[in-house]
Amino acid sequence: MSEAAHAEFGAQAEAEILGGVYPVYGRLIDYYESILPQTAGNHGVGALPDGEEYYAFAISLMTTTGMTADEIHRIGLAEVARIGAEIDAGIDPYFNVRPDVGVKVERVPEFREGGSALAYYQPPSLDGARPGVFYISLREISELPRFGMRTLAYHEAIPGHHFQIAIAQQLKGLPLFRRMLPLPAYAEGWALYTEQLAWEIGFQDDPLDNLGRLQAEMFRAVRLVVDTGLRARSQEALGDAFSLAEFHDVVLTNGALPLDKLERVIDDWLAEKSRARS
Repeated sequence: MSEAAHAEFGAQAEAEILGGVYPVYGRLIDYYESILPQTAGNHGVGALPDGEEYYAFAISLMTTTGMTADEIHRIGLAEVARIGAEIDAGIDPYFNVRPDVGVKVERVPEFREGGSALAYYQPPSLDGARPGVFYISLREISELPRFGMRTLAYHEAIPGHHFQIAIAQQLKGLPLFRRMLPLPAYAEGWALYTEQLAWEIGFQDDPLDNLGRLQAEMFRAVRLVVDTGLRARSQEALGDAFSLAEFHDVVLTNGALPLDKLERVIDDWLAEKSRARS
């Protein structure tokens, strides 16, 4: 494209945006700003006449106790904290570092199901406002055998892609490209490794679930991706001094790396651990 044509197309695009797009969005913004005051305040039952009394009556009716709404709320907060601690306890011995942002499970949107993978992971937003998402396609449930679902969840979410990608995004001191760089061998290698890790640490005690893990491992082996060989070498080198949580720190806290660079990082860690022991 010549410079003149480039300038002409640029001017046309600017005219379309300024004359067509901006005015429409301006009217949309004005409309929402005009109705914004209507959203202010509490519109629950407590805002109605005698609403607080009715709410207290409803609590009494449903719980058959004399507890107040505040007391029930405090119980709920305590239970959430207790359950969360029990959930974390299943991860504590194996991971020192974890994502600051959560992950949720959603179905693949119907309009996208036809050409979509059966499952995939979407990273959280960089500001942490949106969590990671583990998407599952429901176009044909028979395509996802039940005995493979646990392995799929560990692969895509925790401690698989979600741990690796979300932790990389929150790392400090690394340039943006190091935190966002997509390296399939590293990312898929980690996710495959966590499938076996979940089995090793007791998250899959049903023989059929383990069959699903082996089936997934066979599928990846056919495609020749990385597996647990880096960890086996570290265990052999360090013996009783090997720490699974420390190994995971090394793998996860340097961002996605080409496999030769990851091997160098692990070698440096092994050398440092060996010097500390001598």
